[in-house]
Amino acid sequence: MIIAKERTDSNLFKGLKFLDKRTTLDEESRKQLINLKKGIKGEDLFDALVKKVLNKNVLVLHDLLLIHNGSTFQIDSLLITSSSIYLYEIKNYQGNFINDNGHFMTNSGKEINNPTTQLKRTETLLRKVLMDMDFDYEVKGYVVFTHPTFYLYQAVDSDPFIFSPQFESHFRSVNSQSRPLSTEHEYVSDTLIRLQREEAPYQKQLPDYTYQDFKKGINCSQCTSLNTRITQRRAYCNECGYEEELSKTIIQNMKQFRFLFPEKRLTSALLFDWMGESVKMARLACILKKECIRMGYSKGTYYIDKGKIEKESRFSG
Repeated sequence: MIIAKERTDSNLFKGLKFLDKRTTLDEESRKQLINLKKGIKGEDLFDALVKKVLNKNVLVLHDLLLIHNGSTFQIDSLLITSSSIYLYEIKNYQGNFINDNGHFMTNSGKEINNPTTQLKRTETLLRKVLMDMDFDYEVKGYVVFTHPTFYLYQAVDSDPFIFSPQFESHFRSVNSQSRPLSTEHEYVSDTLIRLQREEAPYQKQLPDYTYQDFKKGINCSQCTSLNTRITQRRAYCNECGYEEELSKTIIQNMKQFRFLFPEKRLTSALLFDWMGESVKMARLACILKKECIRMGYSKGTYYIDKGKIEKESRFSG
């Protein structure tokens, strides 16, 4: 198994996670964050099994965002084998559900979107993308229910569903049908990655916030908790137990600030305030000089990302 494209957290999830620790999220945003966390847990279960079972004759691409004739679509996971492309819509639903003639219902009678509707749309658009690329591969689409407590009443054999107890047998079946990959398969993978679209601007998806709204302090790089303790060289999280070099924690908190406030000029004084005045300003200035590009002089000094300078240089050239 070759992972051609790794899975990454969406900017929306990152933003909500940062806001959750430093501000008070409204009810809608909190529910959104909870649902995103559940989805990520389901993807982690799926990814762990893929790594455990699949053989080397499979290319794996996670989190593809593609577009065809103005229609954008998201692919949770995609496998390229010698003869077929496997498309997976991953759901981490918990508890009992009823499939009532294509309508998904909870035990309490609440109807939710049938994931096969999204799967069919994604399948159709992916086939069109492949046709435009002159690639003629069979596309097999499935909805994967990762949570072990999920149960769907009145499911039928023709439904494109894979349940938790069926995971290993499904992927072993994929293995049995896989043959050595060719350069054409690698080209398909590389082309799909090149077609990857950028996410929608995350600032427009997040609730409104201002700098004054935020609690100041040092976030844990792992769980983003502000309940941290630092020494001269190390940072410790009192919530999850994670620890790392203090310089790495400072850099992560700096990146978090840049993520949330890309329009603000980053200075050592501002970073000092952002981190709750818990690290000496001279140390912050030293790290900023190393990690960023210094602009201006004396009291007018601020720092910008190295990547921004490189991008502007390429554009102007």
